[in-house]
Amino acid sequence: MRLALIFFALCNWFTAYNQTQTLDSLKTIFPLIQDVPIELETAIYFSISHYPELQNNPIRFKHARIKTTFNARPTVGSLLFKRKENRHYIVRINSSINDSIICFYKIPEFAKKGVIGHEFAHFADYETRNLWQVLGRAFSYLSKKRKADFEKSIDTETIKRGLGNELYAWCNYVLYESNATVDYKSFKRRTYLTPEEIQAVLLTSTTPK
Repeated sequence: MRLALIFFALCNWFTAYNQTQTLDSLKTIFPLIQDVPIELETAIYFSISHYPELQNNPIRFKHARIKTTFNARPTVGSLLFKRKENRHYIVRINSSINDSIICFYKIPEFAKKGVIGHEFAHFADYETRNLWQVLGRAFSYLSKKRKADFEKSIDTETIKRGLGNELYAWCNYVLYESNATVDYKSFKRRTYLTPEEIQAVLLTSTTPK
């Protein structure tokens, strides 16, 4: 029994050591990520490792009183005055306490990686577009159909980047496990891929041709 306990303790130590080494390595590869909450370090660096093209983009995290769980966008100054490959991005995390808003810090770790990976997919998309094309993306939000088409394409890109299971965990949590309102869950179903649709995409991508 004692040998078994020692063995499991060593396994846990080795896993934690490897995670620390990997996290330190990713911090070196992505040195411009700023103000990362320590509770989110693992999820953020794991997710951004799937987007190597963001290596040279400053990305800052901050808490804010917003009406959703989490949002992200380019800064206005960098959008107007910097080349697209040098744009700065900001990620805002909801700091208010509201029963109808999902608390980002309380969602499962796997789900955190999915939603963060979705936002990084937005950044990767912006990196391929000039100012007017980015503004066109923003104007697409004025139409429910165009917004849904855009967000579902970003979900699909997130899956292609290797974060499909994580995205599934996020969507499944929101729709079936969270305290979000009925209206919000209906909005999520209309605007983003559902867990069932994500599974279908994953199955298609892994089926031999």
